[in-house]
Amino acid sequence: MSVDFFSTVAAPRAEVFAWHERPGAFTRLSPPWQPMHLVSEADSLRDGTAVLALPGGLRWVAEH
Repeated sequence: MSVDFFSTVAAPRAEVFAWHERPGAFTRLSPPWQPMHLVSEADSLRDGTAVLALPGGLRWVAEH
């Protein structure tokens, strides 16, 4: 299963990429009312993995 999402951002590509490269990007993008929290994330987009804790003891491993 996969989910694809596309969006156009009115900003320079390098600036948008740098925003996503900064630590904590996943947390900044996640709505605060969602019943999940970040367990770990990679140090860089190149490493590209984030682990999230979900209700019921489930874990979601998101790979870039």
